[in-house]
Amino acid sequence: MFKYLIKGHIPRDVKPVKINGRWGGSVLPIPCAFDIETTNDTNTKAAFMYHWQAAFGDNVVAGRTWDEFFDFMHWLTQPALLPKGRLIFFIHNMGFEMSFLLPQLYRRGMLARVFAKEERQPIEVVCKNGITFRDTMALTNMSLKSLAANYTVTQKLTGDLDYSVRRNSKTPLTFEETNYCINDVLILKEYAEQLHAEYTMNGKPIPMTSTGIVRQYVREQIPVNRRFIINKLISKQFPETPQKYDYTMKNLFRGGYTHANTAQCNKILHNVVSYDFTSAYPSIMIHEYFPVRPFKVVNDPDENKINYLCSSGRPVIFIADFYEIEASTYHCIESKNKIIYFDEAETIFENGRLYSSAHIRVMLTNVDYEIYQNFYKWSKMVVVSAKVSQLGKLPDYLYNSVLEFYKGKKELKGKVKALENEYERLYQEQETTGTDLHAELNVLSEKISNTKKQLQKVKGMLNSCYGMTVSRLNMAVSTYGEYVDELTEETKIGWYAEPGESYSALIQKQFLSPYWGIWVTAYCRRNILRAIKHFDKYAVYSDTDSIKILSDAPGIDDFFNDYNEKIKARNRSICAEFNLDPMIYEDLGTFDNEGTYSRFKTLGAKRYIYEKDGKIEAVVAGLPKSVVQQFTAEHGNDALFTKFTGGMYFEYADKNVHLYTDEVTADIEGEIMHEYGSCYIYETSFYMKVDQLFLTQIVEREAFLK
Repeated sequence: MFKYLIKGHIPRDVKPVKINGRWGGSVLPIPCAFDIETTNDTNTKAAFMYHWQAAFGDNVVAGRTWDEFFDFMHWLTQPALLPKGRLIFFIHNMGFEMSFLLPQLYRRGMLARVFAKEERQPIEVVCKNGITFRDTMALTNMSLKSLAANYTVTQKLTGDLDYSVRRNSKTPLTFEETNYCINDVLILKEYAEQLHAEYTMNGKPIPMTSTGIVRQYVREQIPVNRRFIINKLISKQFPETPQKYDYTMKNLFRGGYTHANTAQCNKILHNVVSYDFTSAYPSIMIHEYFPVRPFKVVNDPDENKINYLCSSGRPVIFIADFYEIEASTYHCIESKNKIIYFDEAETIFENGRLYSSAHIRVMLTNVDYEIYQNFYKWSKMVVVSAKVSQLGKLPDYLYNSVLEFYKGKKELKGKVKALENEYERLYQEQETTGTDLHAELNVLSEKISNTKKQLQKVKGMLNSCYGMTVSRLNMAVSTYGEYVDELTEETKIGWYAEPGESYSALIQKQFLSPYWGIWVTAYCRRNILRAIKHFDKYAVYSDTDSIKILSDAPGIDDFFNDYNEKIKARNRSICAEFNLDPMIYEDLGTFDNEGTYSRFKTLGAKRYIYEKDGKIEAVVAGLPKSVVQQFTAEHGNDALFTKFTGGMYFEYADKNVHLYTDEVTADIEGEIMHEYGSCYIYETSFYMKVDQLFLTQIVEREAFLK
């Protein structure tokens, strides 16, 4: 039987709250949380739960086996204990816990509905007994430690539970280890209190993701009497069928441009200037125009007609075949996975980007076409099909939200800076005069901390304004369980769509066009790539909203000063039109000089290191920064620049791998333990593989520089 770790008031008198919206129903506003502790077995390469803890209201209970947990669930859902209504338990990083718990729920016939972003990543699990599990990591995009620092009084404890110790369900826990377990669920319980206060008590469903929070906010900016009309208008902008939707989203959305100049790879470059695009995506959403009407088919499209439509400023989507296409600059732009078809025998890619081909087929927007014209040459283009729409600014409910969140970000950044300056002034006064100002300094420190938390929240909301424009509908229905035929309709897994909900019914509920996010990223790529085209061989690397350029490139200051002046003029015009404070929006969308790197080296996308003011930084996908810091502390910066090449290896990389297993049994310290599913996390080494062909291409392309 489960036991109490903290015993408090059982909220028997709580009243369920009716929730509006598609998932509706009644929710009990009782803050609840759940967490497990596991032990690894290297022989079976599996993990086993040996302790679980749960908070509900003022209580924290715990147990050592799954049977004890289900006893707790049965006790908690007795009609005599609590009123009828959904009870939400929050879990942080739910994919881990659910690798153990989902099979248990399934075998007991308790699953009602599962929502997952993708395989092994559920964000909501609904049980037939009224209990729902929700993921707070999807809601915050933070670690539990960061969540606590930003939202709760209780803070994450560290070092009190040694995960290398093998434990079973009878292994006693020390006082410190027990407190570690308690704190993890108390953090989530406190965060749950805030969620219920903000959403449940106002009759609103708690969003599933951080983007969902902003989605709900933006939707509420639409007057109630206009929502039906907006839904109708937006639904007409979607492709006609789910198959066409999937095909379009797959082939048209390209994301940010992240790539290196092949000719400048695998060598140490000196004096590299870095420019950052300030609030790149939000600025695009304010400055640019987007498709705002349904796309209509262009009859008998050809190259001349496409050129005419694009030059007239119309938003265009088209599929075309390009023959004898080849890069015309030092940069290869098109990603291999965005090419619908290519002649494999006659196509060359440089590190995943198209260099040349005898024949490719792609789907492009008019903005992508402009990029192609700047970076490729071809002998012939044959247009297969085309559609055209009309341009307009984003609707007020989205446009004004971006302006509001950006204003909040700027104001809070200014407030943080002012408070930090005041803290520094008082600290210096205390040091020089000997006056005891500890009390004042403590108050200021608390204000700085709280303001930074507010800033973090607003920055997240600003970024989510873009994020929700690229959130895709996924009509695919998968299932949980070994035998599909035995599943009922209620156990099917859906994401966004209710089980059995049609595509036409789903798009009737949308208020964001599927094309807006596509055009946002296309405009951003265009702006970055205009700079890359200008500097050509001197541009060495770009990552979505930043560009690295050799400092001896001619006219660096002139180019970025001219660009920034045009953007500032645009900002002043917008501020005059909407009566906004020009000081707030002055720098929106400008390029900011982040300084000069004394040394820089790259081996392609998400693989570069640099030295600035004697300190070294590494951006290498899959390599924790702590490993780099430890290596340079022991061996120095020069050693890292030497080591950073194809085949770079770190044996102890502080890098975890997740291995999912199905039913498994093991002897753990004398106890036979069993799981129907688990997630085994273990540390692995880091090896940076670089394709030999790419190394050859680096040498070949470098020859053109000389």
